[in-house]
Amino acid sequence: MITNLSECFNGVLKGARSLPIIAMVRFTFFKVNSYFDARYNLTLDQLEAGQEWCKYATNKFQKNEAKATEHMVTRMCTQARLYQVDTPCNPMSNGWTTNT
Repeated sequence: MITNLSECFNGVLKGARSLPIIAMVRFTFFKVNSYFDARYNLTLDQLEAGQEWCKYATNKFQKNEAKATEHMVTRMCTQARLYQVDTPCNPMSNGWTTNT
């Protein structure tokens, strides 16, 4: 993990090598600032287009929703809000899996 993080950081600061400390700090500040500014503008564009969630989250929601359409929910106790959820066959198990 540390090696990947340091390699990533080195890649970001590739243009700052062999600079004085003040110049490195200034370079880092403006690089980070431009990154967050670009992300902010991207987010505003997505919100104006009516996209409430980022593409990654939307894909996750759609995948989980498609998966959940095969689940069978049985109400056990309404007052205690207790339900039983039967999920379809998993290749790693035998038959339906029951979750309460």
